[in-house]
Amino acid sequence: STVVGLRSRGTIKGSNKLRDLAAGNVDSQSLATTNTVDNNNNNESDTSWNTQQIAIASGATVMILSPVIVPIIHVLLPPIIPSPSSVSFTGATLLGALSYIIALGDPTDQSNIIAGNTSGALGEGVEVGGAVSRIVGRTALQTAKASAPRVRAVARAALDYDTTTATLEELKNRVDYLSRKTLELDDENQVLRYEVALFNAVEDVSSMYKLEELKDLARYNGVRGYSTESKNALLRRLVKEQVLKLDLTPYFERLG
Repeated sequence: STVVGLRSRGTIKGSNKLRDLAAGNVDSQSLATTNTVDNNNNNESDTSWNTQQIAIASGATVMILSPVIVPIIHVLLPPIIPSPSSVSFTGATLLGALSYIIALGDPTDQSNIIAGNTSGALGEGVEVGGAVSRIVGRTALQTAKASAPRVRAVARAALDYDTTTATLEELKNRVDYLSRKTLELDDENQVLRYEVALFNAVEDVSSMYKLEELKDLARYNGVRGYSTESKNALLRRLVKEQVLKLDLTPYFERLG
């Protein structure tokens, strides 16, 4: 009688139950039984689906799996029993529609026409098929519900992977760009160091040459456009053209 009384007061808050337990009005076993009943009711409400949802899930599952199941059934059945070895897309769709219609005939749900006439018009065989179809539908819905967190986790992981891959690709491209830029700057720095070393070397040795001598060297070696150049400019040009040779090593060492 205590358990029945607790069930009738299923809406009492947990604090009231603890208060009754502390006062000695309810024993711990009755309280545990009540909590189990409440949890079962919550679980049933979380996994309750109407007939339409179950029928849709059953039809979709049959349509998707029939191309796989039909050949397996054909192999398992003895040759004396005729059965199709495969099913087309149209056949799979018809099987799915049939499963949907049969699953609607739930004898516990009198809110639709098929459910109300199942026992009288469709017969016991169809009732059995409807029960199987509803089992398929409920199983599909339960599987989908149980798999939803995993699917979301996989989708999130795929999105994170794509984001990470894109970020790594951007970093790789950035590193390649910076590497090329560094090589270009290094080449420019070497050219500038050569120009500075050559300029300093020519400043030191230009007094050893006369402009006319440098022009004769340029003319003899086929260097053009020298007539308007100054002595130091012509001397630098002759060094670049390898007509004259200057040791620039000390001047590079000064630059560090």
